[in-house]
Amino acid sequence: MTQHQRRIKFIDPSLQGKLMAALVLLESLMVILAMFYLYWRFSALIEERMFSIHVAAQDSFLQLLLLELAWVVVFMSAINFVALLIANGLWGRNIGRIISAFRIRLFRMGRLDVSASQLPAAPDHEVLQHLDGWRRREEEKMRQIKALSQRIMKDDPEAEAQLNQLLSDS
Repeated sequence: MTQHQRRIKFIDPSLQGKLMAALVLLESLMVILAMFYLYWRFSALIEERMFSIHVAAQDSFLQLLLLELAWVVVFMSAINFVALLIANGLWGRNIGRIISAFRIRLFRMGRLDVSASQLPAAPDHEVLQHLDGWRRREEEKMRQIKALSQRIMKDDPEAEAQLNQLLSDS
């Protein structure tokens, strides 16, 4: 694979996998049912035409077959539209939960609150895991700064050098 080729990147593999599996199952089921329905209707239309002696000139057999096919296409499109709305709702709710947890964490970090206390439960997502890892590193750094500050207050010359080193690494 070259660097310019598009790669599939799942945002949430568990949900996307379930949605794709449900879509394939739904489409397969719809095609099978459509084939049975069309077979049943076409058979009925052929049998009806086969034994009639007089057929009105305006009744085109092809037109009747196409009408049945059109009903199947409209019905399948409606089912696909409903499935799309359901998938969009599930996906939107999942993304909303992730973004809500992300905003809460960023807001608290913006107020320099890097503690883990009272963090609401969040969905298991790579972005939130990275943010929580960063928060833990910042929390540890704040602990070190506090400890070094207390040592500086006790006139420890080595603590000031360590604090300067810690702050310059940031």
